[in-house]
Amino acid sequence: MGGGEWVKNLDNKVIFGLRCFFAAMTVVAALYFLAGIFLLPKEKVNAPDRVEEFQSEWVRVFPDGSEAPIEVPGKCEAQPDDEVVIQTALPTNLQSRTFLSIQSLRQDMAIYVDGVLRQEYSTADTRLFGSTSSMAYVFLELEPSDSGKTLTISTKSDSFYSGTFSKVYIGDRMGIWENYFKRYSIEVFIAVLMLLLGAASIVTSIIFRRYYKQKLNLRYMGWGIVISAFWILFNSMLRQLMFPNLSVVSDLTFLMVMLLAMPFLLYMNNIQNKRYQKGYAIVGALEAVACMVCTLLQVLNIADITRTIKYAHVGSVLVVGYIGATMINDIRKKYIKEYLVIAIGVLGVCVCSVAQIIQYFANAGNGLSGIWIALGLIFLLMSAVVNSVKETAQAEQERRDAILSSEAKARFLAHMSHEIRTPINAVLGMDEMILRESNEENIREYAQDIQSAGRSLLSLINDILDFSKIESGKMEIIPIQYDLSSLLNDCYNMIALRAKEKELDFRIENNPRLPKRLYGDEMRVRQIIVNLLSNAVKYTKKGSVVLKVDGTWEKDEILLRISVADTGRGISIEDQKKLFQSFQRVDEKNNRGVEGTGLGLAITSLLVQQMDGTISVESEYGKGSVFQVKIVQKVLAGEELGDFAERYVRPAESDEHYQESFHAPQAHVLIVDDLPMNLKVISALLKNTQMQVDTALSGMECLKMLQKEKYDIVFLDHMMPELDGVETLRNIRHLINNKNAETPIIMLTANAISGAKEEYLAEGFADYLTKPVQADVLERMVLKYLPGELVQVAEPRIQRVYAPEKKVSWLDRLCFINTKNGLMYCRDDEALYKEVLKSYIKEGKSGRLSELYKQSDWKNYCIEVHGIKGSSVAIGADEIARRAKRLELAVKEDDIAYVRAQHGRFMHEYVSLTAKLEEVLHEE
Repeated sequence: MGGGEWVKNLDNKVIFGLRCFFAAMTVVAALYFLAGIFLLPKEKVNAPDRVEEFQSEWVRVFPDGSEAPIEVPGKCEAQPDDEVVIQTALPTNLQSRTFLSIQSLRQDMAIYVDGVLRQEYSTADTRLFGSTSSMAYVFLELEPSDSGKTLTISTKSDSFYSGTFSKVYIGDRMGIWENYFKRYSIEVFIAVLMLLLGAASIVTSIIFRRYYKQKLNLRYMGWGIVISAFWILFNSMLRQLMFPNLSVVSDLTFLMVMLLAMPFLLYMNNIQNKRYQKGYAIVGALEAVACMVCTLLQVLNIADITRTIKYAHVGSVLVVGYIGATMINDIRKKYIKEYLVIAIGVLGVCVCSVAQIIQYFANAGNGLSGIWIALGLIFLLMSAVVNSVKETAQAEQERRDAILSSEAKARFLAHMSHEIRTPINAVLGMDEMILRESNEENIREYAQDIQSAGRSLLSLINDILDFSKIESGKMEIIPIQYDLSSLLNDCYNMIALRAKEKELDFRIENNPRLPKRLYGDEMRVRQIIVNLLSNAVKYTKKGSVVLKVDGTWEKDEILLRISVADTGRGISIEDQKKLFQSFQRVDEKNNRGVEGTGLGLAITSLLVQQMDGTISVESEYGKGSVFQVKIVQKVLAGEELGDFAERYVRPAESDEHYQESFHAPQAHVLIVDDLPMNLKVISALLKNTQMQVDTALSGMECLKMLQKEKYDIVFLDHMMPELDGVETLRNIRHLINNKNAETPIIMLTANAISGAKEEYLAEGFADYLTKPVQADVLERMVLKYLPGELVQVAEPRIQRVYAPEKKVSWLDRLCFINTKNGLMYCRDDEALYKEVLKSYIKEGKSGRLSELYKQSDWKNYCIEVHGIKGSSVAIGADEIARRAKRLELAVKEDDIAYVRAQHGRFMHEYVSLTAKLEEVLHEE
C-alpha cells in the first residue's frame, strides 16, 4: 500500500483505535467495580450503626388484667376491632438516641413506657375512606433512663390484621433504616425499572400508531407493567420515604391489584387474534364489576377494602384462569405457534408467581415484597417486545411484498394498456378512413358506432393507467403558475358539447373577486374538475349541471372550493359509502346503460388526497347530487378573475391558416443550441419570414461563426456542454476583430423562474426567450431587434376558413404524450412535428447521461438533463420534462442523494418513451 493510500485510511484506523480503547476501559471499570463489592475488604470510615432484632419475652394483657405469653413476630387470636395489648421489659443497658421500630401492619398503635404514652400512630384524621390505618413503620426514641422499664404496645384494627405483630428492631435510627433498605430497596429498583420499561412500551406503541400507521399490541402490555410497577411501589416497605400520605397510597395499592388483570386480558385477546373475545368480555366484565363494588363500598365507608379485596380477587383469578384455559386450547389446536414467545413469557410469570407465594408464606406477618412477580413480569415484557419485533418485521416484509405486487400490477397494466392501444388505434385509424371516404349512410353509421366504442375503450384504458400510477405513487403533484380563467375556459369547452347533445343547461358560476393567477398543479386541478363534470353530465338526463367556484383567501394562499351540482339520478345513502372506492359503480340496475369503469371518482378522490384536499358529496336519491372539492393553492399577485360568463372565450368553429407577420430576406440570424431538434424547430418557425438562418451546436462553434459572419440577431442557448450560454457571451465580448460587437444577443432558455430575466440582462444579454418557443412570441422578438430597413410587412393573403381536421392515426398512437402542446410549438404543422419527433429520438441522450452519472460529473449531467427537459416540453412529453426538471434542480441544489434515488427510474421512463415514439413513427 502506497503512502498516499495509508494517509487516506488513517482516519479509519484512528476511529477503530478509539473504539477499542473505549471498550477496554469500560470492561476495566466494570471489573474494578465488581472487585470492590465482592473481593476487596470493606472500609469502615465511621463506627458501625447499631441495629438488632429486639428479642424479649412478651405477654398479652387482657382487659381483665390477666396475662398470657405471646410470640413476636406472630399472631394471636383476636377479632376485628379488638384492642390487643402486649408487654415486655426494655433492655437494662440502653444508650442515648436509641430507637425502637415496629411495623403497624394496618393497625392503630399506641406505645407506652411505664404507663406513659410515648408514641401514637393513627390515620383517622388523614384518610378519606375506610376505617383502617395504612401500614407504616412506627419509631419510638428511647433514653438511657428507660432502661429496664415496662414497654406496652396497644393495637386496634378493623381488618384481618388484628392481633398481628411484626419483628421489632432496636438500634440507631440510621441503622434500622439501613436494615430495611438492604431488605427492600431491590424491589423499589425493580419497580422503577418496570415503570420505565412500561412507559417506553406505551410511548413506542403511540409513535408507531401515529407516525407509521402500525398498531402494536405492546401498549396493553406496557400498561400492565406500569400498573404492576405502581403496585410494587405503593406496597413497598419503604413507601413512607417516598409518599407523603400513606392512606392514599394504601388505597391505591388495592386499586392497582384489582386493575392488574385488565390490560393483560386485552393484550392476550389481541395476541390470540380475538378467537376468545366473548369469553374475555365476560370474565373482564365480572372483574370490572367486582372492582367497582369494592371501590364503592370503601368510598361509602360501608366495608373496608381489606375485607372485600378477596371478592375482587375472584375476578382476577377468573381472568388468569381463562387466559390459561385459552392457551391450553391453543396448544391443543396448534395455534400456540402464533405467539410461542408470549407463551414462554406467561410460563415464566407462573413460575415466578409460585416463588412469590412461597416467599409470602415463609415471611408471614412481614408483608408481600413482590420481587418475584416483578421479575416474572419483566420477563413477560421482554417476551412481548421480542414478539412485537417479530410482528413488525413480518408487517414490514408484507408491506414490501405489497409494494412489489403493486409495482408488478402497475407494470402489467401499463404494458397491457400499451398493447391494447396499438390495435385500437389501428381500428380507429381505419375507421376514420371509412368516415372520410364512404358516402353510404349505413356504412357511415356503423363507422360512427365503432368510433364511439373505440373512444370509450381508450378512455377506460386511460382511467386504469391513471389509477395504477396514483396507487403506485408514481403520479406526482407538480405545481406551476396558471391562469384560473384559462383553466375554467378549457373545462367548459371540454364538457359543453356533451351537455348540449343531452340538452342540459350547463353553466359556470364563480366569485368574480377570486384571484386570477394561482400556483398549483394545473393539469391535476383540470382533471379533477373535468372528471366531476363528466360524471354529472353522464348521469343527468335532463335539467342542469352547474360548476361553482369560490374560495377563502389571504395574501398568498387560497382554499379553493369547487362544487358540481346536477339534477341527475342522485345517490342513495348506502351507495354514498362506496362512491369513492375503486372499480365500484353505484345503482347498477338503473345505471347499467351508462358507460364507465367506476374509476373516475376514485381517481378524483386520490388526486384530491395527494393535494391534501377534501372531497364530499351531498345527494338525495332521484333529485340530484352536489360534489364539493376543497384544495389549497398559492395566490400570485395579479388581477381578479371577474365574471366567467362574461369573459368566456368560445372555441372557434373555424380556423385560419398561419401567416407570417413580416418578410426579411436580407436579415441574417444565428441560432445556437446543443440540440439539433431545437435548431430544426426554430428554423422552421422562421422559414416563412424568408430570413437567412444559420445554426451552431455549441458555444465554440458559435465563436468561430461570429468571427466569420455578421449577424443581425443571435439566439444563444443557456445550458450547453463545454461553454454554456453565459460563458459564450463573455467570450464573445473579448473576441478580437469582433464583427458582432453590437449585435443583440438573446438568451434562449427553459429557465422561466422569477428573477431569471434580470440575471440574464445583468450578464449583458439584450433579452431572453423561453423554451419551448412559441411562433408569435419569436416573431415579435425578432421584430423588436431587427433593423427596420430589413423588415417588410407581409401583405395579408386570402384566408380560408376550414373545418378542423380529423385526427390521423399516427397522432392517435401518440396518446402517451401531449400532442396538442407539441403541435402548438410547431404551428400545428404535423409534418414539422413528425420531423421534430424523429430528431428527439435520434438525439436520445440516455447513453451520454448514464456515462456522466457513472462519472459523477454533475455539472455536465445538469446540462444534459436540462436539454432533455427543454426538448421534452417541445414535443409534449410533459411527464419526462417534469422529472428532468426535478433532477436539474436537485443537481443545482447539490441534492445528489435525490439524483441517485431517481436516476434509474428516470432513465427507464426516458428510454421507454423514445422506444414508443420510434415504434409509432416506424409504423407510420
